[in-house]
Amino acid sequence: METKVFFLTSNYYPPYHVGGACIHVYHLANALAALGHEVHVIYSLDWYYLKKGKIEPKKGYTNDNNVFLHPVKSPLRSLTALAAYTLGSYYPLSGNILRTIKNIKPDIIHHHNITGFGPFILEAKADKVIYTAHDYWLVCPTFTLLKNNKIPCIYPENCSICSIFSQKPPQVWRYGTDIKKLTKNIDTIISPSEYMRHELKRLGISKKIEVIPNFVEIDKLGKQNEIMIPYLLYAGRLEYNKGIIKLIESFYEVLKKTEYHLVIAGDGSLRNKVKAMAESKKSQERIHYLGEQDQSVLSTLYESASAVIIPSIVPENCPLVALESISHGIPIIATRSGGLTEIIETTKAGVLIENRNAFELQNDLIRIINNEDLLEISKKNAMTFNKYYSKENYIKRYSLLINHD
Repeated sequence: METKVFFLTSNYYPPYHVGGACIHVYHLANALAALGHEVHVIYSLDWYYLKKGKIEPKKGYTNDNNVFLHPVKSPLRSLTALAAYTLGSYYPLSGNILRTIKNIKPDIIHHHNITGFGPFILEAKADKVIYTAHDYWLVCPTFTLLKNNKIPCIYPENCSICSIFSQKPPQVWRYGTDIKKLTKNIDTIISPSEYMRHELKRLGISKKIEVIPNFVEIDKLGKQNEIMIPYLLYAGRLEYNKGIIKLIESFYEVLKKTEYHLVIAGDGSLRNKVKAMAESKKSQERIHYLGEQDQSVLSTLYESASAVIIPSIVPENCPLVALESISHGIPIIATRSGGLTEIIETTKAGVLIENRNAFELQNDLIRIINNEDLLEISKKNAMTFNKYYSKENYIKRYSLLINHD
């Protein structure tokens, strides 16, 4: 790929980040820069502080010299972030942002999660414009494709009511906005899973969609601080649609029939509830809530776990926690949900479970935990990570996409 100028857009960028999509942006930006490309990244500090309050991020992320950051901070702070979300414009900086992109004259604009900016940023033009569908933002106001934050949504309707049930303000800008108009400047959509591609097509996206799974880069610690107790690890956002509450309720029963512990690492709106459930008598001091952890601690937790559990209710796309787990050679126990099914069926590095109710979940967990051969086979299959989700595979397919007319 000849040297080009890239401009990446993202809600967040490390260390100012929440969730896995911006970690993907970080690794992609630096991978492209290492190849000699000039890479610009714009992200919203207003959106970060709206989500995290006054919590300052932990440092530790370095960038290639060819990566140039454009953090945006509005004088109106959270009001601008809310305006971007509900009205679709990053007032009063929308014009400045578009001018910044235009002045840099990128060959390629690559949009990622842009909720924090609003749809106005899709007006930016370049020789090639790409959008990665990390979630369902194009077709769903809550980005989850869950109806009332509870069950998969087949045919979106009454979206404003659904937004309220999901504790999100309605997005006024969506009224009267046609999908074709919204995506008119996008040349290609990257879908990290076949499931996402199918759902976007089903719900009216007519643009060209290429499936390129995410990748991760992990520094393995080699079990320098190996934890000897047997445990399952939950690592991720503490939200209802991630299934964390149902998991803990199920694990109260699992504790009675196995020697396993449950370790929880992450943050989110259910932080206090999760902490209280972990500290209750029912947990028998075998459910441990560690809070949000940096990558070095997570690496140790991954490498010492018997398996990583992903009990999502939301139809996942290509979650980084699944890729991080198998990159460490650790199997996954995951619900039959969206792109999670693809990851496990492709790699054979895990077990699919149902998650219709807590009783069903606890029975599945007990069955899997007590089947040592099943976990051992899945663990061996996790060693094939590089065959499917390596940086090299991603960049190869990405380069073909960029250079294709």
